[in-house]
Amino acid sequence: RLSALRRRPAASGLKVRLQDLQASTKTVSKIKAASSHTAVPQIPSAGPKMQYILTHRYTQHATMTITTDKLSIMPDLAARAGGGCAYFCVPGAAYGAALTIFRLGSIHSIVPSKRLMLSYCALSASSGWVLQTVQKLDQPAGRYTQVRTSIDGRPTMVWNGCGPVAGLRFCRCSDPTCSTWAPAITLPIDSNPRFIRMEFILNLPTFVYSACNGTELHLTRCADQDCKRMQTRTIARAETVRHPGLAGTADGQILVAAELSNSTVRPRGCSLILLRFGANLTLRHSSVIDRSEFPYAHKSLLPSGGFEMPCLIGGGSHLAYWRAESQELVLVFWVDSSNASALVVDSNRTATSSPGAWTRGVSVENGATLILAFWDVALGYLLLARCTTRTRRCSAPEVADQTGRRDLSDFGAGAFPDFQMQPAGTGRGPVLAYFSEDDASTSGMLKLLTCADPRCNDFEVTVGARGKPGFGRDASVSFAAATMIVTFLDLQGNDSELSMVARFATFKPGHIQGATLMGRAQTTERFTMKMPVESDESMTSMMLCNAVVSNRGFAPHNVTLIFRISVSTATPALRFSSSSSSSSNRNSQLFDGSAYVDDSPALRFGECANFIVHVRTHHVQLASSDGANGTGRFIALASPGRSYAVAYRADSTALRLIAPSSEFREEIPVGWNRFVWANLCPRCGNVSAWVSDYQKQINPVEPMACCGHAINETEGPPGPSLGAVGMFTQFRPMAMPSDPIAPICFPWAHDQYNGRGEPFQMLLGPNLTMTILSGHTPVVYGTAQGTWCPYITPPQNMYTNSS
Repeated sequence: RLSALRRRPAASGLKVRLQDLQASTKTVSKIKAASSHTAVPQIPSAGPKMQYILTHRYTQHATMTITTDKLSIMPDLAARAGGGCAYFCVPGAAYGAALTIFRLGSIHSIVPSKRLMLSYCALSASSGWVLQTVQKLDQPAGRYTQVRTSIDGRPTMVWNGCGPVAGLRFCRCSDPTCSTWAPAITLPIDSNPRFIRMEFILNLPTFVYSACNGTELHLTRCADQDCKRMQTRTIARAETVRHPGLAGTADGQILVAAELSNSTVRPRGCSLILLRFGANLTLRHSSVIDRSEFPYAHKSLLPSGGFEMPCLIGGGSHLAYWRAESQELVLVFWVDSSNASALVVDSNRTATSSPGAWTRGVSVENGATLILAFWDVALGYLLLARCTTRTRRCSAPEVADQTGRRDLSDFGAGAFPDFQMQPAGTGRGPVLAYFSEDDASTSGMLKLLTCADPRCNDFEVTVGARGKPGFGRDASVSFAAATMIVTFLDLQGNDSELSMVARFATFKPGHIQGATLMGRAQTTERFTMKMPVESDESMTSMMLCNAVVSNRGFAPHNVTLIFRISVSTATPALRFSSSSSSSSNRNSQLFDGSAYVDDSPALRFGECANFIVHVRTHHVQLASSDGANGTGRFIALASPGRSYAVAYRADSTALRLIAPSSEFREEIPVGWNRFVWANLCPRCGNVSAWVSDYQKQINPVEPMACCGHAINETEGPPGPSLGAVGMFTQFRPMAMPSDPIAPICFPWAHDQYNGRGEPFQMLLGPNLTMTILSGHTPVVYGTAQGTWCPYITPPQNMYTNSS
C-alpha cells in the first residue's frame, strides 16, 4: 500500500489544472517508504530539586520530603529562616489530607527551640499558562483563525467571516499583549476562503486558502504590515481543493502543499502537490508528492480517500500528511529535494483506526528533530511522535491525551489545531492549542499541550479556557512580550454560521501565587491539621510495576528499577519514587523533588508500588540496576483499578512503559470484566493468546506484536475460573495455533475481578509471564520464579500445522 508513495508525474490528461505551471511538473524520484517505530529513548536530565518559596516577609527557601504514612511532612530547611520562623508551602497533592508535622534534629540545629509555621499556598506550574482574558473579535465569523506576530512585535489575526462580514477578515493588535486592536477589515479577495493558513515570509503576511467554493487554490501576499496593498494568484484548480500547507524559507521562497481531488472529471483521483514560488509569487518548481486513483470522499465519520491536512515543517523541508485511504500518517523527509524519502510514522491499530488527522509539526534542535502531533480520531487519541532527520526514523507514537468526539464534525476532537515553538531563549518547547469536548458533550474546551523542553520529553495538558459546545475550535498560537495569544472559533453550542464568534485569549506563564497561613506549631512536638479540600485537584492511586527482564536473556536475574515521575499539574511538578518496603505490593508513597535522586529506593523484578497522583497525564523516567534507561507516560484514571503501568525491556539498553487502560473508552456492563493482553518480549516475534483449551484465540485477525500496544476483550460471567490456563503461541491468523511460547495462568477468581480492575497478562519471554490486578499481589510465572503454569501441549493437528 506504500507503492503510491513513489513520485510520478501528473498524467497529461488530468483535469486538475495547476495554474501558471511554466515549468513541467518534475517528479521527485523514488521516495523510499520505511517502517517507523524504532524508538531511541531520550532521558531528560534531572532538574534541580524542587524548592518551595518561604512565604511571609522572608526570602528563604525550603525543600520537603513527603511520605504517605498519614502524609507526614518532614521539612529540611535549606537556609536559616529570618527571625527564627520558617514558612513554607504545601504542594497541591496534599489537599484534603491530614498532615502531621515533625521537628527533626536538623531543624533544631538551624532554628533551635523556635516555632515552625506551616502555610498553605496555591502554586501554578512554571511550564504552564494562566488565562488572562478572553475577547470577542468578530461575529458571525471565526472559522480557520490564524495568528502570527510580525516583526514589530504586534500580533496579526485573520479568520473567515460569514454573512454581512463574509470574506477573509484581517486585524492587527495595537500592542504586543493585544490590550487593544484595530477594527477588523475584509480583504478584497474571496467571499468564503476556507482552510486558511498564514505565515510571515520576509516579514510580510502571506496567506494560502481554498477559494471559489472550494475549486481553486489562492495565494495572497501583503505588500505591507497592514495589508493595505496585496497580490493574489490562483495557483491550482480542481473539483475539490482542500487543506493547504504553507511555509517560507529564509530567502523568502514560498512553499505550498495542497490536496487536489476530482470525483467526476476524468481521470478521477486525488493528488498531493508541492509548489515553490519566489517572493514575487512566480512559480519556480512543482511536484506531485502522492497520487491515488481514489478521490477525496467523506461519507461517514472519517474520510475514505484523500491526502488530508498536509503540514510543511522546518521551513518547508519536510512534509507530513494523513493518507486517509490507507489509514496512516506519512512523513516525507527533505520533500523538496532529489533525496526525498517517505516514512510511515503511524498506521491503523484496528479496522476503524486511522492515525494522521489534524497533523501539526515543529522543527527543534536546529532542524535535527521533528515533533509531530496528530489524532487518531476513531480511537479518540492525541498522539506525539519524535523524528530524527539524520536517520530518518521516528519514535513509536505515544498517547498524549484522550479527546472528545471521535469524528471530523464541527464538534469533533482536534478541529484545525496549531503547534508553535515558544520564543528562543525560554528553554521551553512548543505549545499545541486544540479543541475538545468534555465527556458529557456539555461544554467545549480550548486545550493546551505545553512542552517543558524542546524535544517535548515532558509536557502537560491543561484546559486553557472553557465555554459552550464548540468553544475552542480552529485554534492558532503566537507569542509576544511574554504573552501567548490564541485565536479560536466559538460555535456557542450551535452549528450555525450566524452563531459563530471569532475570539482570542491571552495567557501569561505560570507563577507562584499568594499564600494563606493555615496553622502553626508552637513547640518542637508534632501536631496535626486538616488541609482544605480542592475539588478540582482529583487524586487517584496508580500502580507501577517492574517487569524488566535481564539483558542476558529472558530470566529476571534480580533487575531492580527506579521510577521517577514528573506530575504535570496546576501546582509544581512533584517527583515520586517507590518505598524501601520489601513487600510485593507496597503501600502508597508520595515524594517531592528531594526524593528525585539516583539512590531512591528501587523495585525488584515482579514488584509493584502504588502512588498517589493527580488524575491526568504523567511523564516517567526509568532506570534499571543494569544501566538501561527509558522514558514513558501514563494517564492516571479516576478509577484506581484501571490506573496501572508496567516497565519492560525493549532492548539491552532501552526501557519502556506500557499503560494500556486509558486506551479503552467503551463502558462494560455490570458483572462483566475487561481482560488485557500484551506481548512485551522483543525476541518472541508476533504472538497469539489462546484460552479455553485452544478453542478461543484472543487475537484471531492481527498478531500481538512487540511492544507497547495491548489488546483487550470484555467478557461476562462466569469468566475464567481460578487456576484457568491458556497459552501464548507464535501467531497464525484465524484459529491456526503455532508453536507454544509460554503458558498463561489466571490466579484470581471472578469475584476478585469485579470492581477491582482489569487483569493484565504479559508475555515477557519463553516460559515467562507476569499478571497483575489492582488490589492484589502481582504474580510472575516461570521455572525460576517458584511459581509455574501447567504447560498445555496444543492438539497434535495444530502443532503439525505449525511445522
